[in-house]
Amino acid sequence: MAADIIGADDAGFFIHSGQCASHPDGEHLSRRAGCSPLFYPESIMQQNETVTTTPSIPASELFPFADVFPRTSPLELMLLEHTVIKAAATLCEDYRSDQWRCRKISDKIAYAVPTRSDTYTVNVDTTHFEGEVSADTFGLIVTLTVLGYLTALMKQDEVAERFCDLREYALQHPQTQSIRAALGLKGA
Repeated sequence: MAADIIGADDAGFFIHSGQCASHPDGEHLSRRAGCSPLFYPESIMQQNETVTTTPSIPASELFPFADVFPRTSPLELMLLEHTVIKAAATLCEDYRSDQWRCRKISDKIAYAVPTRSDTYTVNVDTTHFEGEVSADTFGLIVTLTVLGYLTALMKQDEVAERFCDLREYALQHPQTQSIRAALGLKGA
């Protein structure tokens, strides 16, 4: 007999085709006031099922931001990825969803680089910068923006050190003039 299993208030209920959801002891789901059930296919609950594996994907492709934001959980990496994408969309009006890769310079220096386009038009209201930059430079600007935001928000030395190290690298970058103008960076 095919059935789905749902969870409500830590109790498992079965849903049989064309019938009400019922607990193994006979109680109907409709008797539970205010429950908000989550539906799970019955196969998820099977313990003796053969697990099918997919070809392994390198961690760098699954979490391209792992080297940019080390020692973060997968959930934190997802949130940081969203933050990077939001910053990219703010800095570049015509930015569209992109794949990103990590450019690792050293153990301390890494930044995200978008792969959709070779160039991006950056417009920063606060510094009055508008110009076209390479994908590498755009990624550097976006990553510095996010690290600067996180440094101010979290007040953690490790994040601040990453920001400072990446900033020093940016000041030596071939497009340093654009980076400085976009972010209002000063320095040697």
